[in-house]
Amino acid sequence: MLRKVLLLLAVCFSLGFLFSITHAQSSIEARSKFKSLFIHNFTKYTEWPAGAIKDEFVIGVLNDNQLYESLTLADQTKKIKDYPVVVKFFTNLSEASECQIFCADAESGYSAGELFGAIGEAPVMLITEGYPYNTTMFNFLI
Repeated sequence: MLRKVLLLLAVCFSLGFLFSITHAQSSIEARSKFKSLFIHNFTKYTEWPAGAIKDEFVIGVLNDNQLYESLTLADQTKKIKDYPVVVKFFTNLSEASECQIFCADAESGYSAGELFGAIGEAPVMLITEGYPYNTTMFNFLI
């Protein structure tokens, strides 16, 4: 009898654990889709200087696979400012100044100062998450 109760408890715990993992993953995906929609809405109300956009509108994503996938799926047929959209995944800041939009999470390990240093004077919209208030351009508080 005790063995059956322990087995039942183990099965219930396992199912609960699997449900929580699935729920957490779907929550992260939903959050990434939400951020993707906001990023696209930002572009509707923003102008870049003449010549800032070459042949394509580049959105850079720093070390965030979920956001990268959400933006890539959303941008397969979209245009921004009449340019085709290209989403690039970055693991460092070396090409941040080549983007029109650069997205970074505080968990990437880079400080706000390092992000601004990489962008320099380039006309790049910096969109972040998790940075202290008033240290970046746009900061998601989700």
